[in-house]
Amino acid sequence: MKKGLKMKCTPLILAAVTALIFASCSNNQTAPATNNTDQKDLYKVADKGRILFEDRCATCHGNDGTAGISNAKNLQISRLDISAIKQQINEGKNGMPPFKSQFAPEDIDKIAEYVMTLRK
Repeated sequence: MKKGLKMKCTPLILAAVTALIFASCSNNQTAPATNNTDQKDLYKVADKGRILFEDRCATCHGNDGTAGISNAKNLQISRLDISAIKQQINEGKNGMPPFKSQFAPEDIDKIAEYVMTLRK
């Protein structure tokens, strides 16, 4: 009798587990608002800086900022303020080429903000 009961419950358990899996994978979750700013928008801004950095800067600096390829500075130990970082991205320095003609000013802002997050 136990075997018969087990066979009848299995489809119900499978359906419940499947429903839980789909519910946990749903993109319909909303992040709480912080100071009238949607949290998702803040993540998108941070992601944009990371994506741009990984696409154009990580070649020399590495994804974590420590690669040092072509004498690139270690960004984890850099103490430049945000305006100096933006200037260096715009103008370049030593072996680093200028990027002002390759990025919009708001993208340079996002990259600089992301670089600040690499510090240890």
